[in-house]
Amino acid sequence: MITPTDKKHPYTKELQNTLNVAKTKCECLQKRLDLIEKKYFTKHLFSFFISPYARNEATLLKISTQNELAALKRVIKEKELYFIDYMKQYVEDMEEVESNFERVVAEANEKAKTNETLRVFLSKIIWENLEKNTEAKIYFYKQIKKQLK
Repeated sequence: MITPTDKKHPYTKELQNTLNVAKTKCECLQKRLDLIEKKYFTKHLFSFFISPYARNEATLLKISTQNELAALKRVIKEKELYFIDYMKQYVEDMEEVESNFERVVAEANEKAKTNETLRVFLSKIIWENLEKNTEAKIYFYKQIKKQLK
């Protein structure tokens, strides 16, 4: 189910979903390692029925899973750090947008009277969508500021 917050922050939601999927996969890989260890490498009543071939295949799967798990943990850590940095910048940008948006848009509208490029740029904006998508509003704000320089 997509909530209004998801619509206002689609990229943030996508980042969070990517992290959640990676963490779930990490849990599944760890569970696989535990099950391999329990079935093939722990001494129990039926362990002598396991063929050398099956034990070797289990060893290969265990090594492969350990490598995949290690790589995935690094990716998760990197994504979490990126997410933290992104959110810090997002909060700073949002504070700036909230305090200066009206003024910057007014300046842009004034300058658009003599600047054809800016006038065309502003005419293509669907203003209602900016209120529905905070990330788009921040992007738009930054684009206007660039054009005002």
